[in-house]
Amino acid sequence: MTPPDDTPLYPSRSIPSRRRDVINLLTEHPEYSDRRITRIAVVSRELVSAIRRNLIRKSLIESRHALHRIGADGKTYKRLPRPRAPQPNP
Repeated sequence: MTPPDDTPLYPSRSIPSRRRDVINLLTEHPEYSDRRITRIAVVSRELVSAIRRNLIRKSLIESRHALHRIGADGKTYKRLPRPRAPQPNP
């Protein structure tokens, strides 16, 4: 599937159709950053983040800590490994 162009979708849509657009974008392109999806779907970043967390919780898309993310500028950014919490010494 070819990635969508970054042309914003028509902004005056109903709320369910906006959510459906975000879900479709996230399932097709989980590597896109929240800001990139925000620009394409013309929704708030908080909405994109909440939907992403929900899809991850349901195991419908990969974790937020993927190996890379494609930003709003179209560049690919490598994700650094999450730092581990220090282990207490018994």
